[in-house]
Amino acid sequence: MILQKIIFPSENRPEELYIRKKDEIISFDTYFNAFSLEKWKKYTNLKNIMIEIILEDDNKKYDNEKDDVNKNKYNFVKQTNNIENHIKTTNNTNEIYQENNYNKETNEDIEIKFYTKKISDNKIKNIKSSDIEKKEIKNIKKEKNIYKIDFLECVDKDILYFTLKEKDIKKIKQINYISNDSENEENKVNLGLVMCTYKREKYIQKFLHILPNILKSKDMQEKLKIYIIDNAGTLDTSKKYENVKILKNKNYGGAGGFTRGIIEATKDNVTNILLMDDDVEIEENIIERLISFLTVLKKEYKEYFIGGSM
Repeated sequence: MILQKIIFPSENRPEELYIRKKDEIISFDTYFNAFSLEKWKKYTNLKNIMIEIILEDDNKKYDNEKDDVNKNKYNFVKQTNNIENHIKTTNNTNEIYQENNYNKETNEDIEIKFYTKKISDNKIKNIKSSDIEKKEIKNIKKEKNIYKIDFLECVDKDILYFTLKEKDIKKIKQINYISNDSENEENKVNLGLVMCTYKREKYIQKFLHILPNILKSKDMQEKLKIYIIDNAGTLDTSKKYENVKILKNKNYGGAGGFTRGIIEATKDNVTNILLMDDDVEIEENIIERLISFLTVLKKEYKEYFIGGSM
């Protein structure tokens, strides 16, 4: 399952929220793209994590399994490739990287390096060399552009991220953090998003405008329903939106509006409810990440609240 999709920079948002650039190296240790090993380890059933890299040409369909020439051209972590695995210490940071020659004819290389960093007092600091020496870290290649990282059980209070060369970014269509060990422990998740509003049509329209991007996958269409509670009764309800209910309500304030939304959502047998202000400028993939997190949540945390933060 996909745990977290890498989000590339948006035109109208600061680039440093998504990537960091230095000396032609792109680093993903950022607000939107670092992977919180600490939280996933503590609260979920996750036991392994992999990085999946989809190249721009990977959208081609290979129905013939004998077409190894073309497959090897685009899948740069095939077992037949010449791959060197390295574990070393650089600047007191734990670094794992693989160099992959996925197209020997043109000698094109994509180099990806993995790092872990500690979080202390809300600041990220490098792991000490002594800590690195105590950790058993394995990096196992798999087919179809997947890097499997087997050191999750050895890591505590760390984030995971990776770096790529800037010139390689144009070759990549999508990067995902994925896992394949949670199928037997997955929770059924139907998320109800409740939004309360009062005469703030421009914010609601802004949210409805990006909604098709949130619901573009069949999985999201099945797992997400939106309830907009209109305390002013001024929203246009003549236009219908996929998976959206706009409900006029007496003005009992925010508490009354959100309560109405919760009542309506429970009628539709949702498993979890997300309360969201109407003026939130949400990143489209965040709700998908939330559903993935809830899907592998440990039983002892099913009654807990998840709080968003800046």
